[in-house]
Amino acid sequence: LHAVDIDSGTEVDAGADHPVVTASVHKLCLLVALHQQAAAGLLDLTEQVECPPAARSAGPTGLAAMLDPVRMSLRDAAYLMT
Repeated sequence: LHAVDIDSGTEVDAGADHPVVTASVHKLCLLVALHQQAAAGLLDLTEQVECPPAARSAGPTGLAAMLDPVRMSLRDAAYLMT
């Protein structure tokens, strides 16, 4: 794994030459962007969003397991990503 501080350029790595599966690491970027936009006043984390069954990923847990449309806040949707 390898990380770079975008402000200072400081680098940290652990086994950076070995390939790894990143799995859900991309969710961190989404969460950071969501909270940056909220902090800038560009969106409200309490805004309600509709999550229809057809727009969900398949799976046995969370929203994927629900049969009906779900309405929740952006904050709650973000929480479910963790």
